[in-house]
Amino acid sequence: MDKRIIVIGDVHGCLEELKSLLVECGHNPTQDRVIVAGDLVDRGPDSAGVVSFVRESGFECVMGNHDDKHVRMFHHMALKRANPNYRIPMRAFGTDKLSVFNALSDEDFDWLSKLPYFIRLPDDWIVVHAGLIPGKLLENQDVGQLTHLRFLNKDSLRSVSLGDNYQQPKGSVYWTELYDLPYNVIYGHNVHSLTEARFERRPNGAKLVGIDTGACFGGMLTAFILPEQKFVQVKSRKAYSRSWVTGKDGE
Repeated sequence: MDKRIIVIGDVHGCLEELKSLLVECGHNPTQDRVIVAGDLVDRGPDSAGVVSFVRESGFECVMGNHDDKHVRMFHHMALKRANPNYRIPMRAFGTDKLSVFNALSDEDFDWLSKLPYFIRLPDDWIVVHAGLIPGKLLENQDVGQLTHLRFLNKDSLRSVSLGDNYQQPKGSVYWTELYDLPYNVIYGHNVHSLTEARFERRPNGAKLVGIDTGACFGGMLTAFILPEQKFVQVKSRKAYSRSWVTGKDGE
């Protein structure tokens, strides 16, 4: 690898934590490549500030499910403005999401809408927001799974929606337990712990690295640095959202 690569977990509007993490990583703009593993927006105090900072810093980012939801609403709203009779097929945003949506600029939405769903890195590393379906090569993956995947039916290998109270569905397994692809994967989306990132090695040697440690829930904001494969973390300033605890927001 020519440059050090800093991959950062779900920021969710935590701009000050993001800036602190970059300092903790010893970020050098001329020597480091920075990639965020999706979900720049919602829950934290400054979603628009995060998008603007990441965009203007020239950082990279993969599409997260929260980013995708705002982009889809933006496109539907454009159709609604062009045709007042157009019916938006999405559920209306609540107060918090609507506040985030209204704070994002047209430039932000243009940039967000062009985010890739995965980024390939040297040494067979992949950055993706949620995960990969076992048995499917990267080019055959469903983009909806790349942004939303958590649990799988262990027999059919089909994705399974979260159960009541957003708990793991009965009889399902987390996607990493069945992973059989040759790529090493860095992902966010699922908070396994508020303090520790997850590092797994599959029987085929593939490494799976989960770096969403719930910064917006009062946990840590985590970076995984390549090629040294080192974790760096900063503590969140506060719990901006309680949904991880209460189970009121599965997304």
